[in-house]
Amino acid sequence: MTWGHAVSRDMIHWRELSDALHPDALGTIYSGSAVVDRDNTSGFKQGEHDPLVCFYTSAANTPWARAAGSQFAQSIAYSQDSGKTWSKYQGNPVIGHIVGGNRDPKVLWHEPTGRWVMALFLAQREMAFFSSSDLKQWTEESRWTDCQYGCPEFFEMAVDGDPVRKKWVFYGGSGDYYVGGFDGILYAIGLGRSDADRVLWTCTADSAFVGGATIAGDLNVNSVDLRGDGGGVELDLGTGTITLSGAGDPLEVGAIMAFLHPEKKDNIALLPLIGVRYSVHLNQNWTVFAGLKVGYRFRFGHSSRWSGDYSAGAYWHISPATFLRIEAGHQGLLRVGVSVRTCAP
Repeated sequence: MTWGHAVSRDMIHWRELSDALHPDALGTIYSGSAVVDRDNTSGFKQGEHDPLVCFYTSAANTPWARAAGSQFAQSIAYSQDSGKTWSKYQGNPVIGHIVGGNRDPKVLWHEPTGRWVMALFLAQREMAFFSSSDLKQWTEESRWTDCQYGCPEFFEMAVDGDPVRKKWVFYGGSGDYYVGGFDGILYAIGLGRSDADRVLWTCTADSAFVGGATIAGDLNVNSVDLRGDGGGVELDLGTGTITLSGAGDPLEVGAIMAFLHPEKKDNIALLPLIGVRYSVHLNQNWTVFAGLKVGYRFRFGHSSRWSGDYSAGAYWHISPATFLRIEAGHQGLLRVGVSVRTCAP
């Protein structure tokens, strides 16, 4: 299997040339993508033309390359004369074998982070995202499971032609597509209409946080027997999102955050709150946060009072819209629960 080669002046009429990339010791040539390295981050430039860099899968252990003796890996080739001739990088592969038939590298320049990003199909319905400053050395940033199968393609586009409101579209060989946010590390689904079972609303930098709920139990760690004061339901309603540093680090400003909490068997409190919470996405599975809330505690059958709460904790992402929440606050409060959050794009 090779990469063919054709040229055109108008993108309609094409003239076929000799094949550009042939199988080698690493395997036969599977699909991938190509970029124009305008800033010569790769160092491949010689002369006046910006280098063209192709990314492909070196597919070993296939019917076409059984003698290669290695597994699927990702390689690059480059052109220094506007695509007339091509050379394979001597340091191939640039990404070694990870799992199964990992393949189909899609590479693009991510302007907000000032680096190259790659989406790579791993196995089943799992993708991995990588980053690089020079197109040669790559670092895995995150993984995305239960998505689509093979041949990833993703790009940013304006919603309804509005250049201020943009979304990232991700689709692939299985026919699924998703619309969401991407911060150069994580891809967060906003809405995907191709598969009704995967229509999930979640929070990204360019979405408004509509609301959420946490079913939680509280433990007072200052108590010897760790007996909790009770459980409760926390509702986050009508909050917005202010972007500080991209989709990964939003500051959530809560207009109304109500907490219904049975402090004791005969004492139920309703606590409307106004607060902020700053969260940082560490990877696809974990988000850490710190927050401050103030409000008035209405206790039925008892005196009411002003109340404040500051805390820090972490979310473990069960799904794009569901989190296991672990939170520690003042006066020895430890809260553990499951949060469901929704957002509008």
